[in-house]
Amino acid sequence: MKMNSTTKMNACVKMTVALLTVFALVAGVPQITTAKKKAKSEVAAKASSKKSEKEEESKPTKAEVAAKELVAELTSTQKKKLLALLNEGDVEALVAITGVGEVRAKTIIKARPFKSVEELRGVNGVGDSIFGDVVAYGKTLTGSASSKSAKKKTAGKKPSSSKKKKTT
Repeated sequence: MKMNSTTKMNACVKMTVALLTVFALVAGVPQITTAKKKAKSEVAAKASSKKSEKEEESKPTKAEVAAKELVAELTSTQKKKLLALLNEGDVEALVAITGVGEVRAKTIIKARPFKSVEELRGVNGVGDSIFGDVVAYGKTLTGSASSKSAKKKTAGKKPSSSKKKKTT
């Protein structure tokens, strides 16, 4: 059988296409498969790290547990007043708390607003000791503001005697 030049050309093209297809399959498929496996493993790794992060977030630290226990000792009124002090108090009011100086008071003010007293533990410079001092101060926050101002007004005065001295 004789082949003309066109038939030879077609045969060469077919052969080249077949070789390229085989080469692409041999060289390309493992790379594609490897890339797919790598992508799947990365997705799986991210999912497992998210699970472990959530598990870590759900487990409170010893310090968080201790903070909650301390705050649980406060009455609801004391919690409200202490939270109001943390959120609205000026530097002078915060410095009245043992262990809180001017710098720490300014740091607390910058960290506002607080949704709960426990959030104060997240403020830089407020460790277990200072947090304990703040909660201890919170325990002193009882009574209304009007009774405190009344105490301040009468504190400097001496009680008057109802009996008048007779002069002789």
